[in-house]
Amino acid sequence: MSNVNIKNNNYDKNYLIENERFLSRQISKIVSLDFDRSENIAFNDIANSFSKKNSGIKHIVNFCDNIYNLNLDYLLILTPSDLKISILACLDFVLGKQDFNEDKKIKFIFIDESESSSSIDEKIDYFFEKVRDNRVGLLFIDEIVKNEKLKKVGQNLIIKFNKFSSHFIVKKYLFYVGKRSLFSQNYENLNLLKENILFSSEDIHNDYNIFSENVLIFLALKGINISKLIDGYEIEVNKIFFKTSEMPKSLDLAVSLYEARNELFVEEDTQKIFFVAYDDFLINISKLFSIKYQKLLSKYRAFCDYLHFPRQIYSVGQIVLNGAKNIFMIYLTINNKIFDFQFSSNLNDNYGQDFENYTLNEMKRHSKDVFDNNFLSLNPNSKSIEINLENNKEQTLGELLAILYW
Repeated sequence: MSNVNIKNNNYDKNYLIENERFLSRQISKIVSLDFDRSENIAFNDIANSFSKKNSGIKHIVNFCDNIYNLNLDYLLILTPSDLKISILACLDFVLGKQDFNEDKKIKFIFIDESESSSSIDEKIDYFFEKVRDNRVGLLFIDEIVKNEKLKKVGQNLIIKFNKFSSHFIVKKYLFYVGKRSLFSQNYENLNLLKENILFSSEDIHNDYNIFSENVLIFLALKGINISKLIDGYEIEVNKIFFKTSEMPKSLDLAVSLYEARNELFVEEDTQKIFFVAYDDFLINISKLFSIKYQKLLSKYRAFCDYLHFPRQIYSVGQIVLNGAKNIFMIYLTINNKIFDFQFSSNLNDNYGQDFENYTLNEMKRHSKDVFDNNFLSLNPNSKSIEINLENNKEQTLGELLAILYW
């Protein structure tokens, strides 16, 4: 049973399922890679190679064990911003903003090219202040060499590291994750220890980087079961490559976007697509969706962004409701989080028994339903769908990423 369900009243899904010619034609195009951007599909082969019987995951786990054996408290990570967003989207989906076991894990400090020079300087000062009382490591992601700003930051960090410790100790706490080709061109002179190097596939595309060592290493370091993540991905992708009675969710979402565009598009106007996170755990995954779809749909006069409801309803809800046109809302919701909360009465007052005992998650669902009903009734020229997640476990995340990528 799938952990991801797309709820959509904008078109007759049963018609599509019954129309075998349409389905087989679309799936045939996908399987034969007869579609735009199919040249970037290497991520699928890489994801499939990370099976439990494969040594790929074992290499990642061994690399993580090596880092934890050094008893590091902090890991400073130089990374491109798109990779950072992918990492945070996955971490937040499973662990949330408040990981109860955070004190037992290595803390990440990210530096990416989108930050101002002053912000980077503040982080580095904070970082080296921590060196006095904590063990700190420095990890390079391969792609930073393509950005002069990050390249210079990396060089300065090496110099500062050498001021604090001997060359041997510095080498012990320096790490590299990325392509072998970029390592040999840019990092070989650092003489890193062999066990501190993890090479990734040469074929991975930056827009589809989650199933590469560059991202999986950070998920594993935080205790996420990457085997279950891969399992979830394979479950959803198998619906495309192996004939099943269930319509692939990626095709379902694609048809939803296509139908909404055909019905809503006005030539002189831009279609606005909002990915709406109805939970803190889903903010960064919604952001990731909006960025990926903006790249795909920008040539079709579409604007993609993400919102966080119900928190942002007071600031943007009225704008969306009042006279909105050509808007497509895509809600992301969770049925059963790993933990939930239920309100109770004050100890000195038992009035709570007079009301239904909603959990926090149930209240969010009611909020979503009320807003969507108002949105659709007030704006006949707008549409909405819901990507509903059964839970926020690793397998569900894998299924969701398969839908996003395909």
